Amino acid sequence: MNRKNFTGKKPEVTHYSNADHISFHSRGVELCGKYGSLIDSPDLLTRYREAAARESDAFGRGRRSEYTEKKAEVDRQRDGAYRGICSLVRAQLKHVDSTVRAAAHRVDLLLKNYSDLSHADYSAGTAAIDNLLERLHGDEYLVDVETLGLHTWLGELEALNLRFKILAKDTARETAARPKGSAWRSRGASDDALYRIIDRIEAKVILDGTEPFAAFAREYSVLVKKYNTLVHEHYGRLHARIDIAAAVLAPLSPQPYTGTPVTLIPEVALHGTATDGTLTLTQLFFPDDFTLEFRNNRQPGTATLIIRGAGRYCGQLVTTFPITDRD
Repeated sequence: MNRKNFTGKKPEVTHYSNADHISFHSRGVELCGKYGSLIDSPDLLTRYREAAARESDAFGRGRRSEYTEKKAEVDRQRDGAYRGICSLVRAQLKHVDSTVRAAAHRVDLLLKNYSDLSHADYSAGTAAIDNLLERLHGDEYLVDVETLGLHTWLGELEALNLRFKILAKDTARETAARPKGSAWRSRGASDDALYRIIDRIEAKVILDGTEPFAAFAREYSVLVKKYNTLVHEHYGRLHARIDIAAAVLAPLSPQPYTGTPVTLIPEVALHGTATDGTLTLTQLFFPDDFTLEFRNNRQPGTATLIIRGAGRYCGQLVTTFPITDRD
């Protein structure tokens, strides 16, 4: 069926998000109802209205899974446990005992590699926590964990991660029990019902001329353009790369000479503007958003740190930090 005729450009429905797809057809039902007398087919209009309602209901049931809120709550709890571990470690970076400070420094560097845990999707977050726990329970950090008193917090995080995995399996079983593809079939049914109406209008245009349907065609074209534009903007945001050169860095504190290459993970953020015009500050995370290269970081003096954009960020910025000699 060629739908780029009198009624204009075809809606890119396969690329619409579920929410946009439902919204598009909701508006489509209103528009077709407005011009129902011209379409002159109560059966087609009823079919379209019912198909759109079934689609909305199908995806609504998916969102209302009994496990959805439970998973979200456990995810919030394990994020809280992770933040608690981070806070406990950072509080001991300035401990009076140098042994405790050294342990806190080593674990803090490890934790910074997982700083995007709270922003990861469920699957990636669960895998990252498993990996973090495995490392902290390993021989490399065994003494540090004991020194910092992290066992209780790690046990809490492990228990919450296990509970989340169980809920994820329950969700999968519930999903598998539903009719296969029912929600996605409902999308296709809405599209097909609309296309039948458009085909009828195209046929009537051949018989009756364009003038009776000009107003419908204009409004339909505006509707399609609006939702197609949303798709293009979405893909543009996904693929656009942002230059990291204008990033804001937290001050880098002097690092003690250790006899080995000195490294650190800086706090990096970018200024931006929200859609309402307010200023925003977006925190970037290593290594997803940026990578690090160190130079002259083996001896006391001034080390150079090169921060390069990664993922959706590009460009680089260069800074320095002092390495202090041992007293």
